Amino acid sequence: MKALCRHLKVSRSGYYAWANRKPGQRAVENAALLLKIRRVYDGSKGRYGSPRVYQALRREGEQVGENRVARMMRVYRRMSKRRDELKALPNHRLSVEKPVEVNQQWSSDVTYISRVESTCS
Repeated sequence: MKALCRHLKVSRSGYYAWANRKPGQRAVENAALLLKIRRVYDGSKGRYGSPRVYQALRREGEQVGENRVARMMRVYRRMSKRRDELKALPNHRLSVEKPVEVNQQWSSDVTYISRVESTCS
């Protein structure tokens, strides 16, 4: 942790104070609002955009602004896309015969593949 804090140019005490800090009131309200937005959005089978979700929340008595609903929906959609990208792939080794000798079957785990554009011509 010491090296990481030095690299990020933050103090260790400052990092631990930040990490152990309780979320603020606005963050708690945003989390609750996001749950309500998800319920309405998923209830419409993903057909409603932010204006209709906003109207549905207002009909339910929720005091919220249209721009805030739109902003929260952008966050929700980004989270959903990330979850879809991170789904586990099928394990094809389960259908292959079990090895009977050493070095018959190798495997590895690729958890990160960098998308670096080539600068060479």
